[in-house]
Amino acid sequence: MTVRSLVAALLTVALLGLGGCASDGGSRGLDTALKSYQSGRYQEAYDTASRLTSSTDPQIRYDAGYVAGISAYRLGRLAAARTNLLLGVRSVNHDTSGRARAMLGVVDLDAGHETLAADSFRQAADLLEGENRRQAALAAAAAYDRAGDVDKASMWRRLADGVDPLPIVDGARFTLQVGAFSARRNANQAAADVARRASSYGFGTPRIVTKRMSSGTRYLVHVGAFSTRIAAERALAQLGAPGSYITLATD
Repeated sequence: MTVRSLVAALLTVALLGLGGCASDGGSRGLDTALKSYQSGRYQEAYDTASRLTSSTDPQIRYDAGYVAGISAYRLGRLAAARTNLLLGVRSVNHDTSGRARAMLGVVDLDAGHETLAADSFRQAADLLEGENRRQAALAAAAAYDRAGDVDKASMWRRLADGVDPLPIVDGARFTLQVGAFSARRNANQAAADVARRASSYGFGTPRIVTKRMSSGTRYLVHVGAFSTRIAAERALAQLGAPGSYITLATD
């Protein structure tokens, strides 16, 4: 089974909550874009959603980014897909954000960035529910396999085959990942950017963890160490760093 088949369901849009609490005009525009997408009119869906990505309403802007992203992917425009999906991951709707992260994984995999794809899939698994969560976890395992990280591939395969939802063990150590970079200087800058805020909340000094993969070296910026998932979620909200997410601490 291919990664593409594992995440195929994530391209199906049935998200009635998109823009539900936003302005009437924006909601109508999103509804129009969704109907165009579901009818296979991807260019029309892309054009409508793209206009909404400049909305002053953040919820409309981010949800429109997701719709524009998957429409661009259907049209074969991977650069536009990635740009818009990066907006979509910021949606307050966990399902929308999770689907956007999963599609980022597909785009990165198409570009040969297996480790980035695996990171996106695992973030998606943390946000999605039910069978979509399982598919994203299996996609993460497959991407880690391609990246040559057999240990993580095995772990995510076990999680996907386990009890739904994915188990969270309170005794595990969690951390916040602020970013992953191929250049150490970029990781240093990201760590410096969040250092003051992290210190003010008692999370300690950001750490840079080096991961050597078959696809190259990545520098991960981690903040804090938390004994429970609830504590990590609270810290994530306090830190407020865009793109950050909870992961297991391995350093």
